[in-house]
Amino acid sequence: MEFIRPIIFASAAVSVVALGALAPVPHLGATPVAAQSWWNSPSASYYRPRTNASRASAQRRGPGTGRRAAAGKKPSAEEVLASKATASGPLMAVVSLGAQRMTVYDSTGPIMRSPISTGKAGHRTPTGVFSVIQKNRHHVSNIYSGAPMPYMQRITWSGIALHAGVLPGYPASAGCIRMPYPVAAKLFAMSRMGMRVIVAPHEPQATVFAHQALPEPLMVAVPEGEAGVPRAGGPGETSSPVRLAAAEGAETVAHVATRFLNPMEKAAQERKDARARLVAAIRANKELLEASLRSSAEANAAAAALRAARTASEQIKARHAAAEGDARAALEPQFAEAERSLAEAITQDAQRNRAAYDAAKASRDAEDAVADAEAAVKVADRGTEPIAVFVSRREGKVLVRQGMMPLFEAPVTFKEPGKPVGTHVFQAMSADTTTGRISWKAVTVPENFAGAETLEGRGPVRRGERVVPQRVGPPSDATDALERVEMPDDVRRRISERLWVNGSIVISDQGLGNETGKGTDF
Repeated sequence: MEFIRPIIFASAAVSVVALGALAPVPHLGATPVAAQSWWNSPSASYYRPRTNASRASAQRRGPGTGRRAAAGKKPSAEEVLASKATASGPLMAVVSLGAQRMTVYDSTGPIMRSPISTGKAGHRTPTGVFSVIQKNRHHVSNIYSGAPMPYMQRITWSGIALHAGVLPGYPASAGCIRMPYPVAAKLFAMSRMGMRVIVAPHEPQATVFAHQALPEPLMVAVPEGEAGVPRAGGPGETSSPVRLAAAEGAETVAHVATRFLNPMEKAAQERKDARARLVAAIRANKELLEASLRSSAEANAAAAALRAARTASEQIKARHAAAEGDARAALEPQFAEAERSLAEAITQDAQRNRAAYDAAKASRDAEDAVADAEAAVKVADRGTEPIAVFVSRREGKVLVRQGMMPLFEAPVTFKEPGKPVGTHVFQAMSADTTTGRISWKAVTVPENFAGAETLEGRGPVRRGERVVPQRVGPPSDATDALERVEMPDDVRRRISERLWVNGSIVISDQGLGNETGKGTDF
């Protein structure tokens, strides 16, 4: 196979390639406590505190009463419409803490809007870019006395999730994002693991976005009839086949490429091949184990024959030594036969032991081959998952995950390194299966500079007052953020080799959040 399509970028120096099932860049690098600074600031006008009267009323009603009331309440027209939504391609959920509203997008645009209830004072919902890392239809809280969390979709391992619950019209949860029951059920049915969830203080818009600095998938041309690849006529066939040389230095012989594999198809083929190798390794291991057992049995039999021959030899040798005259002469043939049998038994024992050793070694090697094949299958399985790319100005790195496991990381630089870049999410929502061209949606996460610091971004404390660091101009918009990233060509290529639908890129001033770890994206 030969790579026949180049990666298209704005320039060699300016480009962000990436994609991925990008997930929690938890709270844009902030801890859950740090993310609350937006809420706790007096300038955070979107926070509507509960009055003492409403709090006392809720306490008198009790949690069960509120749940029953919510279940019996007639759903609004918006909730009814959301519960009938249908999805096309991957989803992206955008949560506005200020508006107490969630909007869900697919490849066609917004398909679901719903009121929500987020974290109350002291339990604020963290802001940032997350992904769904666990789903459970009948989840109960292990933090809050077994409180029910129907249609739970977890976005952090520290306890933040989307789920069905009571919506009193203001922030009232312990940090989770509550939705009306029919909306939660519908979103649970439509979503998949890794769904992007963006939580912001004010409502950002997800817009269709195109830019030459965004990566394109690296399509792989495959000659017609290659093993495991469909012949011409499939949905991926191109209208103008590309001729590829059969081998370097070949004369005029060429194959016609009538099939192009996108990165996910290529990964699926590699997974199929890996599984076939695993099946072959298991079969070979079984056969070699059986051969080793047979060789071991034969070696044991040879050892037993050797012991018997040695015993017989020693006995006839003792009789021969004790005999005299004609008796000794009569024992000569038996003595010679015993010696011959002993020599033959020694030879057989040595041969069988060598064969048993070789068979046991082959069996052990086959076991190792099975383990290697199993590991290769796991890697190949992850290869069929969307990749997540996080470009951090703070860390000066691009980090790539796939299947919620680290894939690789590499250094990057930014033009105008002292200027804020903001936080921008680019998600591949659909793709042309023939050309491989991606349709992107972009979300610029709004920032509230007056009170939206994170713990990592706090300045020094002097005489009990925090000194807010000076910002060097406003952050970049999505276009400028892409154009400021400078990434090595080999890194761009590695990303393009894995880029496909549901891949995403996050560019941010922030570093990794403290929730990034096992079983998460960023």
